[in-house]
Amino acid sequence: AVQEFIESLNNRENDIDFKSTVNKLRDIAKSIRRSSLKWELFQRACNECNINPRTIPLDMKVRWNSLLYMLEAAIYLRKPITRFLLHLSLEDDTGRSDGKLPLHERCAMSDPEWDLAEILYVFLLPFKRVAKRFENHTQSPEIDYMFFAYDRMFNHIDDVLYSLRIPTALGESKCADMFIEALGLMKAKLQSHYDKTNIPFVYGDAMILNPRCK
Repeated sequence: AVQEFIESLNNRENDIDFKSTVNKLRDIAKSIRRSSLKWELFQRACNECNINPRTIPLDMKVRWNSLLYMLEAAIYLRKPITRFLLHLSLEDDTGRSDGKLPLHERCAMSDPEWDLAEILYVFLLPFKRVAKRFENHTQSPEIDYMFFAYDRMFNHIDDVLYSLRIPTALGESKCADMFIEALGLMKAKLQSHYDKTNIPFVYGDAMILNPRCK
């Protein structure tokens, strides 16, 4: 369901481009990882902002939560990233032989783009918690949790949709229409999986027989 949401954002053109925003963060992360000089410059930027230096994890298409981790680190490092790009511009970082713009020009992040990254991160957090609950290796899986998980996810989607449709807060964001369409597709995908719980007895009996559900 989350992959459906992300793919929809990737395919949607808007004033604030989701794909462009993620690509900028990915390029910054790659640049810091691949060049010892840029890593030293980034460490300097972190120290100037009184933030412990750390690298930004890269996202992978096959694992949506890797996007969450990349957003989390980038948001935390927003000030050092801005300062890092400023240092590059002052040092006239032209180091591209393939005709691309230098990093500080092509990856400069606007305030609306940072807002988009923060909205995405906050939205994806509950799905991370549900995923971790199903991946838990410290205790036996419990089939009755399925209903609690679906309830949590559907309620979260509905709450965000409500916030996007009112003319305040999230509704004022430039990415509101883009999110509404993507959330509709996500909810439909989630519903198609939820419908499979109609299998007789299995899920309902699990709920009834679990003493904690009384």
